[in-house]
Amino acid sequence: MVEVLGLDIGGANTKAVYIRTEGGALKALQTELVYFPFWKRDTEQVKAMLIKLRTAVAGAHRLDCVAVTLTAELSDAYRTKREGVNHILTCAAEAFSDARIRVVTVDAALVHRGRRVGWRGGGEDGAAAGGGCELGGNGLARQWALAGLRRRGCREYKHQHHTNHPR
Repeated sequence: MVEVLGLDIGGANTKAVYIRTEGGALKALQTELVYFPFWKRDTEQVKAMLIKLRTAVAGAHRLDCVAVTLTAELSDAYRTKREGVNHILTCAAEAFSDARIRVVTVDAALVHRGRRVGWRGGGEDGAAAGGGCELGGNGLARQWALAGLRRRGCREYKHQHHTNHPR
């Protein structure tokens, strides 16, 4: 069994997708959208929002991996992109301390949260330092979660998803 949570942390909306597979077959797919305008909220609420979102889509299931993409670091809540990236990824690391966290780049690569993304002070090759890697966004959560399933040999699903938000 493989259980993955994908997060698209945007400046106004955060989207989540939870996927569980067994033996190459999709067994669960749950999505959720939370309105969380970073520029209106206290950034200290980010971790609690992520925990609430996890509970809404994955319940108490143990997660094998959490994949994160974000654009919220560009909101007015942060003075710099570096500050935003560091804060959001720190909140994700605290909220999902029991799972491996990967960050999605604009090239759709999954990189370790501490590598190449300028997290925790970063390095010269980090996105927050302006080179090497940029973070991706624009609603990719579902696409890369499904791409990960395809790489693992999972059969395609046919719209067998459930959603908790209106369309």
